[in-house]
Amino acid sequence: MVGSTKVARRISRKPRRR
Repeated sequence: MVGSTKVARRISRKPRRR
């Protein structure tokens, strides 16, 4: 995912971290 690093990271990593 190039361009959406912050979005791709929270979706790829842990979406319930927020």
